Amino acid sequence: MVHLSSSSLPVSLAIELQKDWPYRTQLILQPPSSLWPKPRFHPFPTVKLHSLLDDEHWETAVARLDMTLIVAGAPNREETIHTLIEFIQRNYLPPSVRTSSLPAEPRNKRTKFTHDSPSEEHQLLLAPNPILSFDHAPSLSAYLNKYSQTPFIVRSHLIETGWPAICEQDSTWKDKTYLVKAVGRGRIVPVEIGGEYTSEGWGQGMVPFEQFLDRVGWGSCAAWSERYESDQEASKEPALYLAQHSLLNQFPVLRKDILLPDYVFSGPEEDVPKGYKPPSNEEALVINVWVGGNGRSSPSHTDPFYNCYAQVVGQKRIFLTPPTQSDAMYPFSSSTSSALSDSSSTESTSFTAHLLSNTSQVPIFTPDNRPPDRDTYPKFYSDALGCSLEGVLNEGDMLVMPFVLKSL
Repeated sequence: MVHLSSSSLPVSLAIELQKDWPYRTQLILQPPSSLWPKPRFHPFPTVKLHSLLDDEHWETAVARLDMTLIVAGAPNREETIHTLIEFIQRNYLPPSVRTSSLPAEPRNKRTKFTHDSPSEEHQLLLAPNPILSFDHAPSLSAYLNKYSQTPFIVRSHLIETGWPAICEQDSTWKDKTYLVKAVGRGRIVPVEIGGEYTSEGWGQGMVPFEQFLDRVGWGSCAAWSERYESDQEASKEPALYLAQHSLLNQFPVLRKDILLPDYVFSGPEEDVPKGYKPPSNEEALVINVWVGGNGRSSPSHTDPFYNCYAQVVGQKRIFLTPPTQSDAMYPFSSSTSSALSDSSSTESTSFTAHLLSNTSQVPIFTPDNRPPDRDTYPKFYSDALGCSLEGVLNEGDMLVMPFVLKSL
């Protein structure tokens, strides 16, 4: 039981919540009001505290509560944390979104995309084979019997199934104003800072959500892309990337904007890789979000689970290699990493020593589209490249993949 009555209420509240509180801990605001099981806040302290604290204090409180969700996960207390954030935002942080003078893209209630002959940007850059593509999703029976071991793209699947994040005018994820208003003020997100996580100088940090969207040039019209590239060149600020984050757990208000494809509940029972285990949570499901600016890429890597990869905004080029060719992709922390030992300094060797063995050393997509060096990666060319696949995901497309090495 904690009494909070000073002007440092939001900061103290957030700090205390990050500690290991008992399950039935009560927060007392005066008069006493229990947050469990049905949070109730009396309006009296609201008026009093509003006059004592400015927006910065309340945004700091929300950010500290976000840290609890991001770092610790707040087991058994997620609902309490979300309730506190909503209470602070509703009473002390009214919506305030910086608007841009850039032209907005016209939006329709239901957007339709066409996939006719591939444009120049859809041509294969490295792999000799395209990823199998369907205009309509195969049935569950066809998936389990014919395609569960084969990567494939379902064109416009998010459109056909009506994802609000891409179809609905008032909840499209293209719209920065919608995203910022939906999650509210003071929110922060974990990001990667710098280049790929295999690069020197790479780091991690927390940034305000709205600032992050600005930094990655959120929006897809030409004016946004041009401003993003010029801003990055002018400021020399390191690129930011939100990678593999449970964003919908942190911002549950966005969960209603996506729909789960049936494939995620129908994994194959046969020909499953040895030792494979589905996610261990109650739903046997993990939902992660990636957000990056123009030109952002990830090194080739493997994931522990079967994947359905939905492209909500923008485009992404994908390179896939069969898991049988893992050694030919020169994973870190393996005997094949010796391929770089002759040309690497002790410092760079120690830098890569911490990397997981699920990551490849072969640079698949580079800013200048330069292919990997043949002398450095001979097995990639002799073994892996010939059976590799490549494709481009457009807005609304979904990639379904079993275990493969992929570069995004």
